[in-house]
Amino acid sequence: MGFESDATDASLASLRDELKRRDDAYEATTGIKSSRDIIARDPEWEEMYQQLKRAEMALAESTRKPGGCARYIPRRRRFCASRAADGCDGFCSLHAPSLGDRQISAPGREHRDRPIDEPAPASGKDGGDGPSSSGANAAADNRRKTNIHRRMKKMTNPMAAPHRVPVEAPDWPTVFKDPTLPTFIDVGCAKGRFLQRAATVDREVFEAAHGRHNLLGLEIYPPIVEDA
Repeated sequence: MGFESDATDASLASLRDELKRRDDAYEATTGIKSSRDIIARDPEWEEMYQQLKRAEMALAESTRKPGGCARYIPRRRRFCASRAADGCDGFCSLHAPSLGDRQISAPGREHRDRPIDEPAPASGKDGGDGPSSSGANAAADNRRKTNIHRRMKKMTNPMAAPHRVPVEAPDWPTVFKDPTLPTFIDVGCAKGRFLQRAATVDREVFEAAHGRHNLLGLEIYPPIVEDA
């Protein structure tokens, strides 16, 4: 095992040295730094680059802990450090295909067979004036939510002791011009922007949908109320 690891390290060092030599030579000749698109145009250069990425993945695979997530992260040259979650096909809950923000292949299948960092196909490559199906899929993929795994912000507990102290109700006839109208209450109104629009620029639309109302906003978080 130690000999295999040494051989892998030597192979990685050799590939990196050769790729760096090609990068330096290209920049010295053209005055432009190489990029993935430039590398992909040269079959020999591209094959060497893919060899390096396959060797990096093999090295990461050899050091991956049993039961770990099967998502490989090329930029970090390692697999996800989280443990695989139950019922997630070998992935952690963040990278599971059914839970993530984009489709990820199952362990041992597409994401290992597909060339790493493969250049994206040009839009409309398959002919016609409209965008290609791959371009449409990519656009749809970019519209998906990307913040579904962010930790939920801590909210103010309305049942906490400081908020259970009774307060005196205002004199509604002095608050509303016509207190006989029904009251539309926005619970958790934050800075009250929805109600402000409903009473001003969107008044006609609001009244057409809900009728005339007195508008009342309730907010429990003092800094937001003060800022409003």
